[in-house]
Amino acid sequence: MLSRSIVLCALLASFTLDSASASESDDAKQQITLKSGITMAYRTAGPESAQPLILLHGLGDTSRSWALLVPDLSKHNRIYMLDQRGHGATEAPVCCYALADLGYDVITFMDAMKIETAIIAGHSLGSFVAQYLATAYPARVRAMILLGSADTTIGVDAVNWLWEQAGTFERGVPSAFVDEWQSNPTPVDPAFLSRVKTETAAVPVHVWKSMARTLLTQDSRRFLGEYKSPSMILWGEKDPMFSSANQERLRQLLPHATFEAYPSIGHNLHWERPQDVAADIVAFIASAGNKR
Repeated sequence: MLSRSIVLCALLASFTLDSASASESDDAKQQITLKSGITMAYRTAGPESAQPLILLHGLGDTSRSWALLVPDLSKHNRIYMLDQRGHGATEAPVCCYALADLGYDVITFMDAMKIETAIIAGHSLGSFVAQYLATAYPARVRAMILLGSADTTIGVDAVNWLWEQAGTFERGVPSAFVDEWQSNPTPVDPAFLSRVKTETAAVPVHVWKSMARTLLTQDSRRFLGEYKSPSMILWGEKDPMFSSANQERLRQLLPHATFEAYPSIGHNLHWERPQDVAADIVAFIASAGNKR
């Protein structure tokens, strides 16, 4: 009887969501083979008939990155949380990891899911994929939401540090690096963060090296000024990666963008202040709907 109780408790625990999140989609992670050549994993949430909102995580993260925002964002949107190539349960081919490759994955995902246009939200690496999509495929991007982003990563100290660190990776990702990479100036739900770190450590070494190389030269300044659809920029004032100067230049390129800065918050603003970030995104989406 005791052993049966232990097994039952374990099974129940395995279905329990992170304590601070309602969090992850109730739907199981699904997979789809894309014309871009990879099999992509993704999660969904929200009414199937609602407007599509595609969420793109940062480097070293997975679709879990958005879990804390799901309860609010899924009320009026059909959310698609992707594991980008090389991350989570999506394939990690040896090649290729340019923004054009990650962007084409999203486009072929939209094609496969019969999504004509979508709101694209991206955090960090995901924000640069969103920028690429908005400028290379503007007809497919209904609105763009950038979290922890910049006008360019060229010359950014944190990106140069990432490149140097990735060059030292051999058979795996050092735990000290994972701790530093996923550090936050304000508390984040420990159970959630523990799972995030496990997934960060699981990203293959060649993906870190390839993505670090890509980020060394990311520069959308030539193209962002041509994007005319609604856009939003969210930034934590204690972001150690991208500075206030980056935000000012980004805002100059997107003069009509909604901008929100969060005091005392770092790069992972959607983990540190999930309810506030979700509320701001919901308000922006409602406003963007009136502008189209």
